[in-house]
Amino acid sequence: MRSIYISAGHSNKKGRDRGAVGNGYIEGDLTAEFRNLLFKELSKLGNTPIVDEDNTILSETLTKFRNMTSSNSIVLDIHWNAATPKATGTETLIPTEYTKFEYNLAKDLSNTVSNVLGIPIRGVNGVKKESESHHGRLGWMRLNGENVLMEVCFITNE
Repeated sequence: MRSIYISAGHSNKKGRDRGAVGNGYIEGDLTAEFRNLLFKELSKLGNTPIVDEDNTILSETLTKFRNMTSSNSIVLDIHWNAATPKATGTETLIPTEYTKFEYNLAKDLSNTVSNVLGIPIRGVNGVKKESESHHGRLGWMRLNGENVLMEVCFITNE
């Protein structure tokens, strides 16, 4: 069985990297809540993921996971997107040089979120390469393992 590593992407502690804000929500609070729910469900299925702590920021999580992950690990970073109030949809980012597993996992994550929330998928099949992201290159994609960064939906859209 593959090991799974999950990051909330942002901290839910005041004074730390809280992420985007919209519609009365703070990204760090939502990502931590979602990470904890995912941890609980995966544990019920017999695969207990390794997760970051609520008060950690991305650079701390990267340092922690860098020494733990292997090429067979699944490494998931959770985020909420932000833009104009009308922006909508879900997408999952993968490395520019991706594996078939990363692409299929990203596609499945985006399709599941789209179906559950009733929102469109963004990009081709809900998948975008990190080179298509705002930053162009993402530290998350440098971890050893099968890497995906899920943008659940837009925090700025009601």
